[in-house]
Amino acid sequence: TREGASGTRETFEKYVEDDVWGELEDDPKYKAIVSSYGVADGNPAMSQDVTDTDSSCGYVGLAYVDEATQMKFWVIPDEGTTPVEPKQSTILDATYPISRFLHLWTTPDVTVGVEAFLEYLFSPKGQEIVYYEGYVPLYDLSAYDFLYMN
Repeated sequence: TREGASGTRETFEKYVEDDVWGELEDDPKYKAIVSSYGVADGNPAMSQDVTDTDSSCGYVGLAYVDEATQMKFWVIPDEGTTPVEPKQSTILDATYPISRFLHLWTTPDVTVGVEAFLEYLFSPKGQEIVYYEGYVPLYDLSAYDFLYMN
């Protein structure tokens, strides 16, 4: 599993463990299994730990899926449905159910530099960088791609 302060861990637990946690939290067998989990400090470490450990499983953020070559990330949203691969398009259309928003926090009295950074980040060019780094942009870049990248 990931370290306790990990947002990836929090999201994984919210979507995966909450469904069964009420039944398992008092089960001694479950507690024994969970206490033996290894803890990975970050997405790259999780990917490496799973690669190096037989019969292991783990989870990483979307931007790290391509680097996690030994891991397969498929979710079966509901019994009897087709498995869904995590990628930007399946997160955007909500067919891949395990995702979260990332947030940026500032003080109310932001500096000119911080304001310029945020404006750039939310611009089409900034969102293009978000996309190419493996994250999901806030809006569809296809019109921007057509106008500026072709």
